[in-house]
Amino acid sequence: MRVVFGERLSKYLPQLAALFFRRRRLSTSSSCNLDKQLPGNATGNATAAKPRVAHVAKKAKEPSKPPVRAPLVIRQVVILVSSYGGNPRHETEQRRCRDLFSGQGLVFEELDGANPENRDKRDFLFTLSNHKSYPQVFLESEGNIFKYVGTWPEIQEMLDSCDIPPEVLAKHPEIKTFDKVFGGVPTQAPSSTLSTVW
Repeated sequence: MRVVFGERLSKYLPQLAALFFRRRRLSTSSSCNLDKQLPGNATGNATAAKPRVAHVAKKAKEPSKPPVRAPLVIRQVVILVSSYGGNPRHETEQRRCRDLFSGQGLVFEELDGANPENRDKRDFLFTLSNHKSYPQVFLESEGNIFKYVGTWPEIQEMLDSCDIPPEVLAKHPEIKTFDKVFGGVPTQAPSSTLSTVW
C-alpha cells in the first residue's frame, strides 16, 4: 500500500514543487505589483497572492430614469357614504360633502357603503384609506384607479388652505389646497339645490 502511494506521490511531486515555488516567487517578488497579500504569503505557504491590476476608471452609469407615465385622467369624485342613519355627525359631514361638490359643479358619485351590492367596492376603499368611517372622499381615474383624498375634516382643511397667500403656497408645495387636489376633476353645471342645514 505504501509503495503505491509513494509511486503516485513521486508522479505528481515535480508538478507540486513547481507550483509551490511559482507561488512563492509571486508572493515575495518585488518586481510584481501586488494589490494585497493574503494572510500567510509572507511565511511562504501556498496561498496565492492577488496580482494588482491597473485602475481603470469605470464609465459612470447614468441614473436610470423612471418610465414617464401619462398623467391619470380623473373621471370623478367618489364619496363613500352610509345610508344607515346611526351617527348624526356622519350624516352632517356626508351632506356637507355632497353640497360642496354640487356647489362647485364637480362630477361626483355617492357610493352607499350600507348597500350590500357595494360591499366589495366599499371594502376595497376601506383598505385603501386604512380606516372605516364615513364619509370618505376618493378620486377615480380612468381604469378604475382610486386615490384616497380624505374625510370631511381633511376636505375642510383643504378649503381653508385656499385662503393662504400664493407666495406662501409656492414655498410650501406640500400644502394641499382644494383647487390643487380637485383641479383636474371634470365639471358640470353647479347645482342650486343645496341643503339648507349645515
